[in-house]
Amino acid sequence: MKSKSETSGREADALRKCAFSTSERQQKRTNNLNDTTMNQRRKMNRAQRAAQEEKQAKSVIRLIFGVLVLLAILCIAVYIINFM
Repeated sequence: MKSKSETSGREADALRKCAFSTSERQQKRTNNLNDTTMNQRRKMNRAQRAAQEEKQAKSVIRLIFGVLVLLAILCIAVYIINFM
């Protein structure tokens, strides 16, 4: 027969291993969640950057179009002034 201290020692070892593995599993889950949130953040940042670049491109196109319209109006005005 096993002595009581031997049995309790083995049980304590088993409990420690179980607690460690549980803690380890929780840490892995936390790391996976952190990785997931980091991936989501990266995707969101990329999407935000793409949207911002698109807005900037649209504003540049509007600016160029506006300058061309003003040049056209100026050319027409100069043409009218010269031939009147």
